Amino acid sequence: MNTNLLKPKSVQIESIYLDPNNPRFWSQKTAKETPESKITNAEVQIRTLTEIEKYGIEELKNSILRNRFLPLDRIVVRPIKGLDDSFVVVEGNRRIAAIKKLREEIEDESISEDNITDKYLTELSEETNSIEVLIYSGEDTHKIAWLLQGIRHISGIREWAPAQRARLVADQIEKKNLKFREAGQKFGLSAQAVGRLYRSYKALEQMRHDDEYQALAKNEHFTLFEEAIRNKDVKTWLQWNEKNYMFDNIDNLRQFYSWILADEDHDEERRRIHDPSGDCQGSCPYLSSFFV
Repeated sequence: MNTNLLKPKSVQIESIYLDPNNPRFWSQKTAKETPESKITNAEVQIRTLTEIEKYGIEELKNSILRNRFLPLDRIVVRPIKGLDDSFVVVEGNRRIAAIKKLREEIEDESISEDNITDKYLTELSEETNSIEVLIYSGEDTHKIAWLLQGIRHISGIREWAPAQRARLVADQIEKKNLKFREAGQKFGLSAQAVGRLYRSYKALEQMRHDDEYQALAKNEHFTLFEEAIRNKDVKTWLQWNEKNYMFDNIDNLRQFYSWILADEDHDEERRRIHDPSGDCQGSCPYLSSFFV
């Protein structure tokens, strides 16, 4: 793709319209595309917003609320034919939808969150009056959305492993003194998901500080601790302490450590309990079936 066809410019948010022909909406059903002349139609935009909400803009909206709008990957738009200073999104519909929805909630004064002041909301609204975008000036307006979204979603950024996500969440909770809900909003996660990450992180950290097993603790063990906390029987057997976020039964815990580690010859197949997210040959006893 010729990058000379993408030019940076600051554009008013009200001049940017969601794409009713977004590739996300494509299916094998035969459906007519919305013509260029109707993209800015209010009913079309409401219908498009309703459709894009199915792809999870609430998490994005909360992330922008907590972090402000960070243009790490700039949104790409193209001019709408026949209309001056009007643009339709080529790549970034979810982000634009999230910004628009957040701005509406600020205007309606319907936001009530911990550590979010009216002054902060006013600043956030002012900051998003206009955003820096890339304007596509090429002629191939029909296929460009498919191309750019394909590049981003097929060969784009790889998701962090659970242990890395948990470390970042834990830093926010412990260093910023955030509640699970607040931390979750920063990263587009539910409070429940944050709690699960944080508890599993603390369990792994407990192994990292164990006198006998600290040198053997690895990030790869994270999902096993996640399963241990999720499994009611194992959680009880290890005596999970919700106040201190650690296991209290050290004897059982060290037995558990021995079960999740390879044997002295580092034979992974002879581990007593295997990572449920991994793959092994032959018989693989997982935690869910071990305590039956």
